[in-house]
Amino acid sequence: MSNKASYTREHSKYFQILASDYDGTLRRNGVIDPRDLESVAKFRQAGHLFGIITSRAYNMITNELNHYKLVVDFLICNNGSIIYDASGNSLYHITIDFQLAMDLIAWLEKEDAALFGVTGDKSYFAQVNPGFIKQPSVSAIIQPMVSMKEEMLKSQKITAFLTRKNNLKLTIDLSNRIEATFEPRFGLHQNRGTIDKPIRYIQINCDQCLSRNLSPSTHQCHWR
Repeated sequence: MSNKASYTREHSKYFQILASDYDGTLRRNGVIDPRDLESVAKFRQAGHLFGIITSRAYNMITNELNHYKLVVDFLICNNGSIIYDASGNSLYHITIDFQLAMDLIAWLEKEDAALFGVTGDKSYFAQVNPGFIKQPSVSAIIQPMVSMKEEMLKSQKITAFLTRKNNLKLTIDLSNRIEATFEPRFGLHQNRGTIDKPIRYIQINCDQCLSRNLSPSTHQCHWR
């Protein structure tokens, strides 16, 4: 995002929509630059719409937006699986078959040294299996609202999974085994670390499992 842009109603001839990635783009080194916040505010004041596209779940990002007083007109979460308006109402939601989601949860619970998270509508829960080593991060997510597993599963609406192992090689192996076990029922997206980390940890990748019905682009494994 450019910090040099200046937007006024007088100069705005067209209605514009701008969307930004969050981690590593709008949020860099654990913070949002005040100049970017100012640019977004001016853009919206000119009558345009601004939103964020992220792999995060709704409850992993809203408190950060409140912290920075960053007002958005829409949120596209879980890499496109669910879209919210400015009030947090769901406009579009692609879910994973619930029995398939439960099968993957049971499979991941048996995986040694793994971390995995499961996203519902706005909620999510995370589980750290024995042997997984948490890596230090530049900054933690600001007050994420984590749900209890049993509470979240009651809705029977599972949107996405995220999982990783202790290093890149093990994570790729995990990805391959998930594909071999569940393909073609999942769309598997291999994603470089979604939360800012020190450079020596940046190659630790995570796997994100999405509904096969989301879009052709998520039906393939690819690197960002």
